[in-house]
Amino acid sequence: MKHEIAVGKPEGLKENWPGQFTIFSWLDYVVTFPNIITLITTRKENGKPNVALNAWGMFLGSEGNYSSMIAVGSGSHTFHNIKREEEWCICIPSAEHQKQSWKTIECNSPDKDEIPDAGLTIENARIVRAPRVAECPICLECKVSWDRLSRRRF
Repeated sequence: MKHEIAVGKPEGLKENWPGQFTIFSWLDYVVTFPNIITLITTRKENGKPNVALNAWGMFLGSEGNYSSMIAVGSGSHTFHNIKREEEWCICIPSAEHQKQSWKTIECNSPDKDEIPDAGLTIENARIVRAPRVAECPICLECKVSWDRLSRRRF
């Protein structure tokens, strides 16, 4: 069966909390498909680690041109850290660390060490300055090559 979705938000679709469809698109709640859960790590302006639970991303490319495309809210700490530092890590946790990964949502303030506060371990990256999460079996170190908002190539 095929479902047709209108261009505008359906009338019967209501926010579960004030501002939900301002921060996230209503489409995020209507058109969904499984995504990998990742921890996006950056450095805050004060140098402390920042971590954001994320499921809006994908990996693409081939040898010599492997890329990640991630979506982060323009009002988030992660967005501002990436704009400033132009680098981050994508850490892919195993199911074993699900509780700690979800706890990163609660450990969110400028003066917190968000990775250890969630019960995870900071690990130095090899190429970028952003921290990695030691418990994650896969960590991709990333640098900005293109920014959709500014249309800037790096």
